[in-house]
Amino acid sequence: MSSSPWAPELLLEAARFAPDPDAARRLAALPSWPEPGAYGLHLGSGRLASRLPGLVFELQRPRPRRAPAPPPGSYDASILEGRVPTRACNWHDLFNALIWAAFPAAKMALHGRQRELILGRTGLLAAAPSTPQARSRVEDTLAMIDEGGLLLPHLPGAAEATQEAIRREDPGALNLLAGQGALRPLVFGHALLEHLARGHLQVRGFPFAFPVSSLQLSEIDEALAGAVRQVGEPPDRRGLPVPAPFWAAAG
Repeated sequence: MSSSPWAPELLLEAARFAPDPDAARRLAALPSWPEPGAYGLHLGSGRLASRLPGLVFELQRPRPRRAPAPPPGSYDASILEGRVPTRACNWHDLFNALIWAAFPAAKMALHGRQRELILGRTGLLAAAPSTPQARSRVEDTLAMIDEGGLLLPHLPGAAEATQEAIRREDPGALNLLAGQGALRPLVFGHALLEHLARGHLQVRGFPFAFPVSSLQLSEIDEALAGAVRQVGEPPDRRGLPVPAPFWAAAG
């Protein structure tokens, strides 16, 4: 697979939307692609270093064409062992690292929940081979949060207004709540972050609202970690336009 060219300007654009814009700017200051193993150092995230001190971004080498596919859940298992498989010179994986910088607790909790669900499903398959092999709707929901999640953490008194804005697909109402200090929209999905950085501003995110006692990023991370452990099947899966202007200041 060919490498993508290094483009610091893409990271500077990502800083407009990233939950930890300083991490994006630090990466943009580099002259060329860093090695995956050095991502943690260059991200400079104190929260990542303190919350998950042993976590490493580990080079993921291309799989030979005729090699068997890895067993289900092996990616999540690697992460739970403290190793995030990361392709060299790959923007999608670098944006994933940017999300880890801001949300280490939530990312680890999400992959832990995915691993549990996959093990439960594959255990059923071993006991009853005729069981359908498709992943569950809950697994699909977690994947949508991971790739396209638009977080809507809100103070307890804003729960009803937030849900109503989601139901109406009304980013203007979310803007108003954010301006009142009751809500803090944040990008969590690394694919969503990449789309926004590339100028695809009409992209829709998967809304995920949950209550928090504070709109500080550290509090949001811990609350999100608890919320993803409780994710069920959503009533609908419509995307939501990303609120504009977008609030990306780290807390």
